[in-house]
Amino acid sequence: MPMFTVERSYLVPVYQHVTVEADDVATACTAALDEAAHPWDNDKVDYESARETSVTGAWTGPTAYEGPCLLAGLPKNQATGTAERFAFACPHCASTNLTWDATTRWDVTTQSNIVVTLLDTGSCKDCCAELKQAKRVPLDAERDQ
Repeated sequence: MPMFTVERSYLVPVYQHVTVEADDVATACTAALDEAAHPWDNDKVDYESARETSVTGAWTGPTAYEGPCLLAGLPKNQATGTAERFAFACPHCASTNLTWDATTRWDVTTQSNIVVTLLDTGSCKDCCAELKQAKRVPLDAERDQ
């Protein structure tokens, strides 16, 4: 039987209350981000607001990061062997105008951000709903053309 290493993770928010003097809230927020002026020495971990566990990687064999990550690519239709095409829709308004949170790394060669982990949260740009889940909607051939 094949063996797979699956990486799973959950994000736990760490927060801190910083009091700054400023002319307006935008300036106060910018000043609060200055880690030299406000070091993380009195931070708090908010376990109550931890995000759901998500799969962040999968590899063949007993070791993570050896060989290609198996999560790349589209799911295959088991009947035809072809890639299924689908969209994600907002469960509140059915819009497909969604964005997803992600962690990225800077690639010096391509001079662009590369997605490292696609998180399980996002937002709908039409109704402004915060999303933890979206509805998977198959794309039919007529709609694509």
